Amino acid sequence: MKLIIGNETGHTVFENIEASEVVDQINDHPSHWVYLNGLQVTREQVTVTDWDSVTEVKLLPAMQGGLQ
Repeated sequence: MKLIIGNETGHTVFENIEASEVVDQINDHPSHWVYLNGLQVTREQVTVTDWDSVTEVKLLPAMQGGLQ
């Protein structure tokens, strides 16, 4: 599957990455939001995911809104 990890300066793409490596990256980026095949999921959903059905994972920095 493909893994895309976003950050403040752009993103990094990993091709043909195994599910166990994806889970490791999700755990290594606790403040990032997780998207599986374009849909945002909770971290609890990650543990019960059928990884055979996932083709793309995005880890994107969480957005914050509000007044200054």
